[in-house]
Amino acid sequence: MAKHIKAKNARGGCLLVIVLVVLAVLLIDKKTNIHPAEDAVYATLEKGQSIGKTDLGALFGGMAVVAENGVWWVKDGTVFAVNGIASKLSKGVASSPPSVDYAAAKAAVAGTPPAMPPHLPIAWNAVGPALKKALAEAKMPLQETSYIMWQVPVKSLETLSPTIELQETGGFVTQLMAYGEIGKGEAFNRPALAALMATMVVAVPSQEEVMPLFEQLMGGLTKENNTVTVVAQGMQFTLEKAKTDKNKVYLTLTIVPQPK
Repeated sequence: MAKHIKAKNARGGCLLVIVLVVLAVLLIDKKTNIHPAEDAVYATLEKGQSIGKTDLGALFGGMAVVAENGVWWVKDGTVFAVNGIASKLSKGVASSPPSVDYAAAKAAVAGTPPAMPPHLPIAWNAVGPALKKALAEAKMPLQETSYIMWQVPVKSLETLSPTIELQETGGFVTQLMAYGEIGKGEAFNRPALAALMATMVVAVPSQEEVMPLFEQLMGGLTKENNTVTVVAQGMQFTLEKAKTDKNKVYLTLTIVPQPK
């Protein structure tokens, strides 16, 4: 009888160990595999790092991952650091675009994310490479002043360098603008503005093919008419001309989604 009881207790002890191991595995799995966005963030951490409890919320087509010591934005499987602590924990990841900030992430977790406005069919981090490619066809240099602004350098100190800048929400461009001086610097400005249009008209692969639209805008400018608007490819192109008191003329090209 004593031997039977001892064997039974041993089996019970083994069963208890197995149950505890299974529970531990389930708990670990629950902590690290609740959502693919969390898994993506964990994969960016160095061995031994911990981010504690996380909260999730849908944000601009991606997921906000908010922890006690960091905030991330995961979109299409790519992890972006929203704040400085997240950047230190997830070394090597890119920073999120300006519109994806701590406040937006907290709002997403709370169930009240900011709305996504109409946007152009291009991501904010694709504009720079597309501009460089378009301007390379025109054999023109492009200087990046920030990841939302570029300039086409000119030799004359008296001529304003053509400048291209964007506005974004949720990583998508909501407006593109190019502006610069014409006249003596016209040879620099026309290709720069045309290159911007070639970048945005995604159905038109080259600068040469978008030139007719650009020339239509330029041709609409007269002494009496300083603003021309053309709608094409689901976008609205507006070209404005302004003259200063020193008789300098500036052009501003704005591209936004076509108004509904």
